[in-house]
Amino acid sequence: MIGLTQYLIVFVVYPQYNYPATIHTISFGLISFATLLIAGAGNVINDFFDQKTDNINRVSKKVIGKSIKESSALIYYISLNLIALIVLCWGLFLLNQMSKIWLFIACGFFLYLYSKRLKGVFLLGNLVVSLLIVISLWVFPFLIASQKKFDQDYVFEFLVSVSILAFLLNLTREINKDIEDIKGDYASGHQTLPILLGRKSTHYIIYFLLFLSLVSIQLHFYFWIARSWWSILYFTLLIFTPLLFVIFEYQKNKINYKKISLLLKISMCFGLGSLLFI
Repeated sequence: MIGLTQYLIVFVVYPQYNYPATIHTISFGLISFATLLIAGAGNVINDFFDQKTDNINRVSKKVIGKSIKESSALIYYISLNLIALIVLCWGLFLLNQMSKIWLFIACGFFLYLYSKRLKGVFLLGNLVVSLLIVISLWVFPFLIASQKKFDQDYVFEFLVSVSILAFLLNLTREINKDIEDIKGDYASGHQTLPILLGRKSTHYIIYFLLFLSLVSIQLHFYFWIARSWWSILYFTLLIFTPLLFVIFEYQKNKINYKKISLLLKISMCFGLGSLLFI
């Protein structure tokens, strides 16, 4: 989804606003692929440090320590990062932006830090991973910023609107996952929101984030989306409705947190897909 969103930003959003940001397809492909490799490496190291938690929360889905040895997982992690670095250097060299490699190194570092230290820290881990999702949307705007301030500001305002929506939905999903994983997180000594505040109080926080998300969707549609029956149906059925189902699910006595996580992911994916309707 990250790669597709980056493609839409560069090859759909920019031309729509006559934004002078030309980038060669090869450069885009290399840098986008490197971004996906860094994200993949982040998933590997997260599973590596999450083994104790997964022994309780996801025994059937556990891979590292079961199907893959710990040593092999570390080799995969290092290999993915090395390949990402090589591909990234190639893409940045073609774009003449080697000086901005620090952004990708910082993202890789924070993915490692999140998995090892920050994941179990009260709210901080949720914020970090949500911000990293937002940063992935800004990779190419950061690399190919234009000198024409008016056009640049106009496009950036649109991307800020999309970023707010992506941040809120991802933060809500991360907190919901913490509720789902509360047993394993407690055994691992994590200090997540539901562990410190309890499920009920965390539900209220999620209600508030869902309210902000619904408002954000409405504002984004009102200010940035071209009016048509297709866009109205798209936003109503694929973005707005899943969030309403999330609210209804939280009203039940027995809450299906996995279902909620899926609904939030659907809403977030189609929210980013709304780039097609500008």
